[in-house]
Amino acid sequence: MLKKIILIVLLIIITGLGYWIYQSKIGKPSTVSPEQKITIDPKNATYLIENEEVTLVNGRSEKEIVPDSASKAITQYFGNEVKADFNGDGTEDVAFILTQNSGGSGTFYYVAAVLDLKDGYKGTNAILLGDRIAHRQPSLEMER
Repeated sequence: MLKKIILIVLLIIITGLGYWIYQSKIGKPSTVSPEQKITIDPKNATYLIENEEVTLVNGRSEKEIVPDSASKAITQYFGNEVKADFNGDGTEDVAFILTQNSGGSGTFYYVAAVLDLKDGYKGTNAILLGDRIAHRQPSLEMER
């Protein structure tokens, strides 16, 4: 009887030790519930536009073009979000349009994305679509 109790205690200890080793190798399981997961917010992220970092706060960024100048590059979230897995990692990412106006002849339109990566959300390099682009909402006929 004593041998059975010792055997059961040893089995429990070995199982616990194995579980501890397994968890330390793969990392602890997430304790964040789906309701607590932070959603992707493209209006509050950093993007690379023409080799320069631009950080949007509430969908807008203003940067002086030349120090102590009134001229500013204004970058704004334009919209037209599309949600999909753009980098093939099984998580949903968001692509959308940004505009940038530096006080010159036109407003430049860019497409950018926010990727849901293992270490958090990351804005991408914005790709120039062009300037003087006429935006229109899809008509109901196009949706049919």
